[in-house]
Amino acid sequence: MRQALVKQFGEPVATLWDSKLHAAIAPSAHDAFVELVYHAILQVRQSTEWNKVEVFAVTPDRRKKTEADHRTIFEAIRDRKGRLARDAMREHLEHIGQYISQRG
Repeated sequence: MRQALVKQFGEPVATLWDSKLHAAIAPSAHDAFVELVYHAILQVRQSTEWNKVEVFAVTPDRRKKTEADHRTIFEAIRDRKGRLARDAMREHLEHIGQYISQRG
């Protein structure tokens, strides 16, 4: 999905799609803590520092894995499989944390 968006519209649209996915998931959790964490992450992602980190942390292989993570999360939510969605989100956040910590 992301590759198709990048190909047709460019990276900014694909990044916007990614942000919209996160924005839709946070309130659907009906959990104030999840929304608080989402807004904190959003602030970080909008910073100049994040752009610097992203250059090193995001590779084509990692982007594919992130897309797969997103697909798994979306499908679990769509299918109303809460435990699977939670576990998939946890795994996704662990992947992102690893990517950031391995950037150097």
